[in-house]
Amino acid sequence: MRVVELTGETTTDLKLLEKGQLIISTPERWDALSRRWKQRKYVRKISLFIVNELHLIGGQGGAVLEVIVSRMRYISSQVENKVGIVALSTSLASAKDLGQWIGATSHGLFNFAPCVRPVPLDIHIQG
Repeated sequence: MRVVELTGETTTDLKLLEKGQLIISTPERWDALSRRWKQRKYVRKISLFIVNELHLIGGQGGAVLEVIVSRMRYISSQVENKVGIVALSTSLASAKDLGQWIGATSHGLFNFAPCVRPVPLDIHIQG
């Protein structure tokens, strides 16, 4: 398997995208590359999209995460080979909502309670 990491230089990244089987990218870099997805056949050939730290969607930089996930869902609806989406996050109170948003079925949604952590988690509520 050929793993490539996008650099931020568009010409280089397009060549890497063509050669890679596993592409590592920042959300911002993927946003820039996938904007013109109709003209970039290697973006259209993505079969699995893994997004990490989805819990950051409500914070700084969250808008970019929202855009790239929404765009990949749209691309999936427009191409012959559907794109699978795997979203990784810390435990979420709204996991079902996020799962529905990315198109996950109830069988494909895993949200682990804090009690299953290998290191105990202390929860403090300030109000």
